[in-house]
Amino acid sequence: MYGSSHMEISELRTAGGGLLQTHNNLPPVGPPDTCDFTEGQPEHCLKAGDERVNEILNLAMMHTAFLREHNRLAKKVANSCRRYRRNNNRMFEETRRIMIGVMQNIVFYEFLPKVLGRKMMRRNGLLEEQYRGYDESVNPSILNEFATAAYRFGHSLVMDEFEFMTTDYSVETTKHVSQTFFKPEEIQYTEQAKKLLRFLTTDRTFKMDREFNPAIQDLLFLDQNHDSFDLPAANTQRGRDHGLAPYMEIRRACRLPTVTTFENLYGISEDDRARLASVYAHVDDIDLFVGGILEEHVDGGIVGPTFACIIGEQFRRLKVGDRYYFERRKESIREFDRRQIAAIKEHSLAKILCENFDFQYIQRDVMKVPNCISNPTQLCSQLPDLDMNVFC
Repeated sequence: MYGSSHMEISELRTAGGGLLQTHNNLPPVGPPDTCDFTEGQPEHCLKAGDERVNEILNLAMMHTAFLREHNRLAKKVANSCRRYRRNNNRMFEETRRIMIGVMQNIVFYEFLPKVLGRKMMRRNGLLEEQYRGYDESVNPSILNEFATAAYRFGHSLVMDEFEFMTTDYSVETTKHVSQTFFKPEEIQYTEQAKKLLRFLTTDRTFKMDREFNPAIQDLLFLDQNHDSFDLPAANTQRGRDHGLAPYMEIRRACRLPTVTTFENLYGISEDDRARLASVYAHVDDIDLFVGGILEEHVDGGIVGPTFACIIGEQFRRLKVGDRYYFERRKESIREFDRRQIAAIKEHSLAKILCENFDFQYIQRDVMKVPNCISNPTQLCSQLPDLDMNVFC
């Protein structure tokens, strides 16, 4: 949301108040060639720290949510912390620092456990009670295997269509995902955005397997000549372009069982083993993305053991090797103290969505569907908000 360079962040900030720029409480207007609106449409392309903000509606939704949350917290900083009021840059940077902590908490403790399951979280030292502080010997840079294969598991989860739900959560309209590529239209209308958000917070994702939505396999970036992009095929080819080691070699590096025949492939269905044998000459030739996407899921997670190994190792490095990770023990003014860390951990994605989309009810864990026993819907006012007083 903040971009990757000083130039990007300077273009996204306002001149005062420590805020990010908005247009009608949305991301600011982006260049017209960054989306697919025709001239004269009332909607506009969005601009954010990531150029993919226009790519699909749920990405635009999350950019909008976190932008609004930054501005909401900046105003709370101004109201609660007198020492920041006269220094716009300090107000912005303090809010940004808090927001990064909030986002790290959401990623590590709301999102990642659903991906890896508790056993793999523990194996990689990712549980909350396992954090022992910053280790300067750990390299936090992004692994090729992570970026080019394992973390692309989400492409298998993409749904067929977006639904727009009324206040009683009945479906009012639907829109095929392929119709939303580079057309962030509904997000620009308050009620339509809320209807979409009701769907995103209550619908079940697809299962990670070899089945991909035609929207990303046959219709992605469809042009006037009816040419399109096959994302799973591109993922496979990208792995080859990047020189990734084959699937079996990565399993060996992860200390997982390896085999020499297709019949003995571990954790892959008989049907999928036959499919692999029909296109690869030997098990050692299987591409990492292809083999990983076919595996049975780890306990409590949504990926197989090979992807879980890569993802777990990557996030371990990101957590332990980041000198600015929000839970790091306070040694200077750069780190949060115990009260501030506790306040960040009380905050949640559910509360962010409540506050910034004017919801009345939501489940505490928005990455799981509501359940009257394990994840009940509750009043937004019952969810704890971030206590800004501890940051003053």
